Amino acid sequence: DALVPVVDAGEVLTVDRDGRLEAHTADSGDRLWRMDLDLPASAGPAADDRLIVVGGRDGRVIALERSTRSTIWTFQASSEVLARPLLMDRTVVVMSQDGRVYGLRPDTGALRWVHDRTAPSLTLRGLADPLPLDGRVIVGLPNGRLLGLDAETGAELWEARAGVPSGRSDIARMRDVVGRLALDRGVVFGSAYQGDTVAIGGGDGSLLWRRDLASIDGVAVDATRLFVVGGDGVVWALDRQSGDALWRQEELRGARPTAPVVLGDAVVVLDRDGYLTVLETAAGGLVARERLDGAGFSEPLVASEDGLFALSDDGRLFRLRLEPPR
Repeated sequence: DALVPVVDAGEVLTVDRDGRLEAHTADSGDRLWRMDLDLPASAGPAADDRLIVVGGRDGRVIALERSTRSTIWTFQASSEVLARPLLMDRTVVVMSQDGRVYGLRPDTGALRWVHDRTAPSLTLRGLADPLPLDGRVIVGLPNGRLLGLDAETGAELWEARAGVPSGRSDIARMRDVVGRLALDRGVVFGSAYQGDTVAIGGGDGSLLWRRDLASIDGVAVDATRLFVVGGDGVVWALDRQSGDALWRQEELRGARPTAPVVLGDAVVVLDRDGYLTVLETAAGGLVARERLDGAGFSEPLVASEDGLFALSDDGRLFRLRLEPPR
């Protein structure tokens, strides 16, 4: 489930699988409020100054007025929602596991548009979160495609592939885009399960480069490098202009790390065994590795102006600080 904390306006919002929605102060962790959504939550929360939106395993999407925490609308998607909803000025974008992308009105939840792509018969459980770009919505689908959609109409503006299905069995043909996408300076970076890592021009979908490197966790980018967690847990740094390999770090092989997060000169991952690992961006050297929680982490670190936050699989919320090595 894509239950990732959101940090906004000095608050950290979280939701668990049973639909318990909480707000904590970002500086101290004190709980401000807690409420039960009566929803088997699977994605979110998403928040802005108007709304808090959460998606569920039953396909329901619930929007609360942030100031009062009252439900203002509910929308029923065609299958479970496994990507964090995207809140834009005029559209709330929701993705369901069956390949549909919905554009909803923020004030009423009324359907503005739907983009429908039939999903393969067998898919991984999960979706990459949609991203905004200059009036467009960038989405990754279970069939290995990346799409640029018009945020106002849902019209398809371009299509690119992070993996072309091949093989005799449904399993062999899986090319799902489920890991975190990265968007920087108009370029979209992403990876597919059993597919490739690609750099795509976000304006027209042009392929800038492609590398044979699959990931289900996702990517992160800085000024010169793209960081990818491979399916085996190996962390790679690629040249963001060409896709050429710059280094790889084997320390996390088999550790099931989350998507990487770049923090200055460090790239940071959490893992399912409960460890935080810090690597140098320049050469991939191991800076630190520390166990935070025995329950482990399925979702990546959240970086914001208010600090660094991690939510363990047993619901513990951490605020972290990285200190430069002495």
